[in-house]
Amino acid sequence: KEEKEEKESGLKNSDGRRWDSEEEEEEEEEEEEEEEEEEEEEEEERK
Repeated sequence: KEEKEEKESGLKNSDGRRWDSEEEEEEEEEEEEEEEEEEEEEEEERK
């Protein structure tokens, strides 16, 4: 059982890490854009 888990994690690290990190970067960018939009809306409401 432990050997199988090591193999699976090894596959994720060697094969999936780059894909995961790219996806995380995209998600972070989307979150930043959403935050900027919220700030703009708040400024408009103050006026």
